[in-house]
Amino acid sequence: VRWHFALVTGGTLPVTSLLGAVPVDTFYIGKTEVTWGEWKTVRAWAVANGYTNLVNVGEGSGDDHPVHSVSWYDVVKWCNAKSEMEGLTPVYQV
Repeated sequence: VRWHFALVTGGTLPVTSLLGAVPVDTFYIGKTEVTWGEWKTVRAWAVANGYTNLVNVGEGSGDDHPVHSVSWYDVVKWCNAKSEMEGLTPVYQV
C-alpha cells in the first residue's frame, strides 16, 4: 500500500532561520498525519519481519485518527520498516 505524499522542493533556508542558510535536499512528506490504521498495517509487517522492538508500540482512537504515544525512535524504526515494506531502502539509523 502506498500512501499519499507531497514533494517538497529543496533549496536554502533563510539566513534568519534558527539553522541559518542551510541547504535542504528535495524530499517527500506525508500529506497527513500517520493514522492508527496505517501505523498498525506497517507495524504488523515490521514485527513479522524482525522489528520485534515495535511489538505493541503506539495507540490510536480509531483507524482514521492519528497514531499517538510513540517516541521519535519508534517513528524512525516504523519509517524504516515502511520503506522496506514498499521495496525501498531504509535511510534512518537509530
